[in-house]
Amino acid sequence: MWEEKFGTVVKKLRCRKIGGFKVSDLFTNPATFREICERRAIDFAYQGMKIEVDGQCGVIEGGNNSGNIDVSFEGEYYAERMKEVNADLYHLLNENETGLYNQEFQKNKTVYAYVHLNFSDLADFAEAVGTYPFEEGGMKVTMFERTIDIDLNDIIEGQGHSLSSYKKCFDEDTWDRYKEQIEEMELDY
Repeated sequence: MWEEKFGTVVKKLRCRKIGGFKVSDLFTNPATFREICERRAIDFAYQGMKIEVDGQCGVIEGGNNSGNIDVSFEGEYYAERMKEVNADLYHLLNENETGLYNQEFQKNKTVYAYVHLNFSDLADFAEAVGTYPFEEGGMKVTMFERTIDIDLNDIIEGQGHSLSSYKKCFDEDTWDRYKEQIEEMELDY
């Protein structure tokens, strides 16, 4: 095919539209973003704003459940980040409380990730992760009166992804506290 002339190749191509795209697809929930801006006293910030952080230029995408601003830096684009994650799960985690913890790290080399959900969000969670985690005995959860904590490691690893691909779904300070352990854990994969 590469030896053929462009005019010949074009005649053989078939294209079809597989879905619409809106610029808003690149950004997180505007209401959440505004709340974060108000809390952090940065009312001047807006989604799509070009900024510089530590000498790197980027664009504000929005905010996450940890109260941080999400920024895409030059050379990094949304689709590039999403290929290493389940996009539906990524968005669900950004809209809910998440956390990290470990138990006897020196012994089992695992940092556990979890999401804290209202029961009303369980259908969205099930849709985001698919049926795999619920097969063969279900999954381990911690239930509270009106909410539930779900461990994410088996789900993320079961989809062929790494925890570090979901870094922006967790509070920056919490991530930094476990960063070295996560890197060590992922070396063993």
